Amino acid sequence: MKPSALALICSVGALSAIGDPAMSQRKALAIGNKSYRFGPLHNTVNDATGIAEALRRLGFTVTTGLDLDRIKLESTIDSFIRSIGSEDTVLIYYSGHGMQIEGENYLIPIDFDASDPITAKYETFPVSKLVEGLQRRHARVSIVILDACRNNPFRVSRAVDRGLAPMSSAEGMYIAFATAPGSVADDNKNGSNGLFTKYLLEEMAEPGISIDELFSKVREKVYNESNEHQLPWSSSSLIGTFYFSPQVNTSANSTPPDPRPAARRQAEANDRNAADDPPRLRGMPPLSDNRGGDVFESVVASALKRVPEMAEPLLSPAGTTAEDSLDALRLRGLARLGQRDYAGAVTDLTSAVENNRGDYRAYYYRSLAYTSLREPQRALQDLSRALALAPSFAEARAVRGAVYANECDCGAAFTELRLAGESTLPDVTQMVVSLCGPQQ
Repeated sequence: MKPSALALICSVGALSAIGDPAMSQRKALAIGNKSYRFGPLHNTVNDATGIAEALRRLGFTVTTGLDLDRIKLESTIDSFIRSIGSEDTVLIYYSGHGMQIEGENYLIPIDFDASDPITAKYETFPVSKLVEGLQRRHARVSIVILDACRNNPFRVSRAVDRGLAPMSSAEGMYIAFATAPGSVADDNKNGSNGLFTKYLLEEMAEPGISIDELFSKVREKVYNESNEHQLPWSSSSLIGTFYFSPQVNTSANSTPPDPRPAARRQAEANDRNAADDPPRLRGMPPLSDNRGGDVFESVVASALKRVPEMAEPLLSPAGTTAEDSLDALRLRGLARLGQRDYAGAVTDLTSAVENNRGDYRAYYYRSLAYTSLREPQRALQDLSRALALAPSFAEARAVRGAVYANECDCGAAFTELRLAGESTLPDVTQMVVSLCGPQQ
């Protein structure tokens, strides 16, 4: 399959103590597709059954579907969505092949046999249909995990791109991928679970961890174990805080309160079954989509103020000793960054890290160049590399928080600022608040 990314979609469209808590149920659907004719997978059934068992321990009533063909895949998902009530907490997990075609994401059944992109669309299940179905049900909390990140063996055409396409989160949603859009995730053939699901299972049961904190921990563990090849990505419009397992001595109901007025909640319940009820998408467009052309530069300018090496002169690697040349490359890249020669900075800093994989400062400086060039995924990769080498590098955490805010993952943004200390880069903190609003 074209490596599709794990999408963790947490829609908290309804969040308050309106309604009888006794009417609320935790419901889950876990699907694992393994026995593909042209590309059988290793861990997907184990992933789905493992998630199902973990969710049952967390109070979910779980429906499972294993090795589903197109008809069964569609009927299973549609039937589950129809069962959702407005007070329910809902989770859908899918592990198997997936692909993107012309910017849209699709789940692949085991009997898939298309040879062109037009046919492929009719032999798969659109992720947009799943998301829109959940939006129409107005569940109290909705979580969707799509662990579909393996290599795609289906050679449909060049219209089928690598990985899953990025998705903007709708109001009250948290969307996360097992790896960056367009990238490949590890099926972990030497283990019993895929790499992302392995750590998801590990963190889900820990009491008192919010879904934002959980995903930040999973992201770091996956990135480190994959030798920096797999970097989970997310986009969030989450309202409130969700816990799979609440703190000891807290209410057994870990669903956050619902701030919507009762009248609005009733109106949404009334139109729940309306087929023509369009999803109300309100995901923030990223800064790279012209949401403020000078915001990236203000982040970089703020970060550069805290770089002691900015006081060094512009250096050339020519004429330096072998021992000094790596520092010269890094410092020249930094100087070019200060002069807004971002492409030149990337060139020098890439040479620096290729010659010294342990140079965390070069990774950090290159992340600032990528940030200025509106390449947030590359910036996140370099920031994660810098933090893997220097975990206490507070400035890198603050900048990573800013990039997460740009990508609309406000929960992860505030987590990074908290770990960095909000006084580390005050201008960056203010920018995150201006994009995301005050932390809840």
